[in-house]
Amino acid sequence: MRNFSRPMSWTLGEVMTETCSSAGNSFTQGFQQPDSSALLSVSDLSSEEISVYPNPVIDALHIDLTGAPGDHVVYIYNMSGELMTREAMTNGQEQLRTSLGEFSNGMYLLRIVNSKTFVTSSFLINKTE
Repeated sequence: MRNFSRPMSWTLGEVMTETCSSAGNSFTQGFQQPDSSALLSVSDLSSEEISVYPNPVIDALHIDLTGAPGDHVVYIYNMSGELMTREAMTNGQEQLRTSLGEFSNGMYLLRIVNSKTFVTSSFLINKTE
């Protein structure tokens, strides 16, 4: 695990800006804004062993979490970012079969989130006939 702490800022088309500070407060004129968020840690995402098959999928998508114990939430999004389905998998449930038969042909994003560690695994799914 690595820890990061670097200040960042961004701007949109301005050459000069002015920042005024007093008593722990600051104000930046214009579009220049500091980003106070920081990435605290990066985890090794390979600890989750998840199988998703078949891909491309015609009707039923199988998700195997045998190598990833714990509770998980499965999300499927279309390429516009619209949530198509959400299913929870409780501890001890190692496999999930979800039907994509009613989905249009195309690409979908499958996200599997461990409810305890928040480790996220993502897969690009191709739905065909």
